[in-house]
Amino acid sequence: MGHEKVHFDLNKEHYRFEGSIKTMTIVFMALGVIGAIWAFFDNGGWNHHARFWSNFLLNSYYFNAMALTAVFFIAAHTIGYGGWITSVKRIFESFSSFIIVGFICFIIIIAGLWMDWHSLYHHWTHAPADDMIVGDKKAFLNKEMFTFLSLLFFGGWIVFSQWFKKHSLASDHYTDEIAYHQKSKYIAAGYIVFFGVGTSVFSWLAVMSLDPHWYSTLFGWYNFASYMCGFLCMTILIILILKAKGNLAFVNDSHMHNIVLFLFGFSVFWTYLWFSQFMLIWYGNVPEDTMWFFKRFEVPMFKAFFWIAFVINFIFPFLFLMKRRAKRNPWIYGIAAVILLFGHYLDFYSMVMFEPNAEPQHHEEVKHASSNASLKLYAENHSSDTSHSTPLAAQAAKQTHAESAHTDAAPTHAHSDVAASHDTHHKPSHHATLGLIEVLMFIGFIGLFLFVILSTLSKNRLVPLKTPYLEESLNYHT
Repeated sequence: MGHEKVHFDLNKEHYRFEGSIKTMTIVFMALGVIGAIWAFFDNGGWNHHARFWSNFLLNSYYFNAMALTAVFFIAAHTIGYGGWITSVKRIFESFSSFIIVGFICFIIIIAGLWMDWHSLYHHWTHAPADDMIVGDKKAFLNKEMFTFLSLLFFGGWIVFSQWFKKHSLASDHYTDEIAYHQKSKYIAAGYIVFFGVGTSVFSWLAVMSLDPHWYSTLFGWYNFASYMCGFLCMTILIILILKAKGNLAFVNDSHMHNIVLFLFGFSVFWTYLWFSQFMLIWYGNVPEDTMWFFKRFEVPMFKAFFWIAFVINFIFPFLFLMKRRAKRNPWIYGIAAVILLFGHYLDFYSMVMFEPNAEPQHHEEVKHASSNASLKLYAENHSSDTSHSTPLAAQAAKQTHAESAHTDAAPTHAHSDVAASHDTHHKPSHHATLGLIEVLMFIGFIGLFLFVILSTLSKNRLVPLKTPYLEESLNYHT
């Protein structure tokens, strides 16, 4: 069945950022500032204001990732001839403005790394000399490399994103939009490669290195799935805000169906990676892997968040967004966007907040116990295969034997002390909590994100006037 072409006066498509929406974003940011100040001083006099810095890292990383993914989404559709996004392309382009804000946030984190303002990366900045695992990673985990790669990646992300935005705005005045589009495909291909490498490596630096004794070969992909879901949730909410103000009349149910379908699809993709990472680590039983989950499962709050994130980020969208009608009902996908935005925040919370907020007096004990347990398990797993034993296994076995001999030679009463402290080693005390401070800082970053995006959108037309796919997008139906 055909559809009649609809004509819109695109010259009138301007958004004015004012009124209740602007007030709301300012109030959100004010609440975020209150939460940040509260977090900074509510530190119990320990660990370099860990609650403030870990929340600051968590939100900076999460919201900056959404901005980076928006540019990736444009690049992927540019290469794939995805014309339907033209009607909402300016929204994606406006996300790139937040990359500069994210850069400023990480400059503050980098400055804190050098000036010792925080202990986020204390495990590798002040690693003991006998820590072999961190020692083997020193070429990568050092302040100079952290700074260099952060500046390199942010520099590339900003250059690429600003190019897309600048030339999209300039295309309104081009006479040969086909030539511009052909050039865009080459730039898009370059960004996709840079995005893939940059976001993966940066996830290792910013998040995975919080516990340098752990690694996951799926970590970059796993983060990317959450980036995409967070970005799509914010896109849905911003479109709903604009449409409530009478804009984007040309964005129809078919456009929204595609966006929500992407959200549904990447929720399933996130679950695939969630399961794969957990299952492979459990099945492989590699000590350096399993300790990451083991420590979190020993803290009831983090164990609960692990399963709650699974329910919110997979079970909920799978049941809530499965039907076609759900993908075309603003109330349904609007509610889903809000819940999933928090669900993936909760996932990043579990990644970021554990290590920096461990009780200082027990934290080193837990780390030492985990490291020794890893070495012992590694030695045990490899001791049977003597013909193929590695130097590391031999070294681990030697250290294990030395520790056993030392334990045997120790006074008998020492065993009771070790037994009494067993629960302390395996059940570390934590200051991490999901309280009002965390909620306020999360709301503050939502307000900041919306303020930046909506301010950018108010400066230009909401739709490009000259693009080969404009007519297709305006009359898009599925």
